[in-house]
Amino acid sequence: VAGMAVAFTLQRTGERTGLEEWREQYGDFDAVTYPSLDGAEPALPEGSSVVVVRTGSVQLRAADGERTFADVTDLPAGDRRLRGATELVEGRAPRTAGEIALSRELAGALDVGVGDRLELDQPELSAEVVGLAEQTTCLSCHRIILAPGQDTLRRDDPGTQLLIDLPRTLAPGQRQQLEALPNVDLRTDWEPR
Repeated sequence: VAGMAVAFTLQRTGERTGLEEWREQYGDFDAVTYPSLDGAEPALPEGSSVVVVRTGSVQLRAADGERTFADVTDLPAGDRRLRGATELVEGRAPRTAGEIALSRELAGALDVGVGDRLELDQPELSAEVVGLAEQTTCLSCHRIILAPGQDTLRRDDPGTQLLIDLPRTLAPGQRQQLEALPNVDLRTDWEPR
């Protein structure tokens, strides 16, 4: 019986709920969408806030010749709403051009730490490492986090997400309108108050 209880506990801890998976991807944001081809944002309820996040991949070549691939994003790592999705483990989030945060794995591969200057030949970049941050779904991923809105690295196929924080109160019928919007995913437990 004890063996069955241990086996059940191990199996249960390996299963994540939909809400846990959501928080690992989007933190405390209520909804996510992708821009339409015409660039128009979806019609959202008054009081909603939107954070635009661009992410893409790039091949890096350090000044010493070291090569690797990394995801590059302008995700606002210091935004409390991303708690659970991205965690700053040392230093702070980048605030301006010329500042970056790296995943621990990438910092180790490039032999840099907080306070060091990262020099890349490809793409051309000289930036101060101000923080180390982990993407909770991939601790072994190579990631560069730029200051929000910065696009200083040429990325392959940059993808854009709109992270949406919805107001806590909605007019009658607005939840159904949100659910009907194309390409908008709502957090599974989200309910207006």
